[in-house]
Amino acid sequence: MKKNLYYWRKKFQKTSFHFFIIGIILTLLLSGCSYFSTNKEAIRVDNLYGQEVAGANITCQGVNRYTDPSEALGPPNAGEFVRGSRNYYGFVSLGIDGSIVLRMSMPVADGPGNDIRVYQSVSNEPLEVWVSPSMTEEFVSMGIKNCGKRGGGFDQYCEFDIKESGYKSIRYVFVKDKQRTQIPDIYCYESAGADIDAVQGLYTNLIDTAN
Repeated sequence: MKKNLYYWRKKFQKTSFHFFIIGIILTLLLSGCSYFSTNKEAIRVDNLYGQEVAGANITCQGVNRYTDPSEALGPPNAGEFVRGSRNYYGFVSLGIDGSIVLRMSMPVADGPGNDIRVYQSVSNEPLEVWVSPSMTEEFVSMGIKNCGKRGGGFDQYCEFDIKESGYKSIRYVFVKDKQRTQIPDIYCYESAGADIDAVQGLYTNLIDTAN
């Protein structure tokens, strides 16, 4: 009798331990799968920026001093090393007719009003913004604007509504310099073209369920 009790007690302990391990594994799997969940309503966010340079055509090489496309990633951080020195940092100058494609850190959703904000430094050259859910789908133009609204810090900005593209959400933003629309015979100079500090998504339809 004692042997039987000992046998069943040990079996119960092993079974309980197995269920405990299975429970941990399932919890980890489920939490990994639901780290981001789709939300039907677009929600306002303040930490959605360009995360990766998916393509770039920076022109005026050899004259343009600000040719690093990665300067357009993350939140705006442009500035001047010494006030009045015209020696800047924190942005990429696209050059005349230059362009850049950024992959955003999360999908940008169509919310109330404008959904994309482009930060431009130094000046307010006109630029055109195109958007797409992926690099294999059509990029749709949302028009040309001068980025002249004063923002915080060193930047001006302009905003675009992705509703005009027909997409409900997008992941890629293509920005092209349009300085020729104002000055057809413009020539290259040290910060030629639109000077892109950052591209921000104002709404998303994903929720980080881990936080």
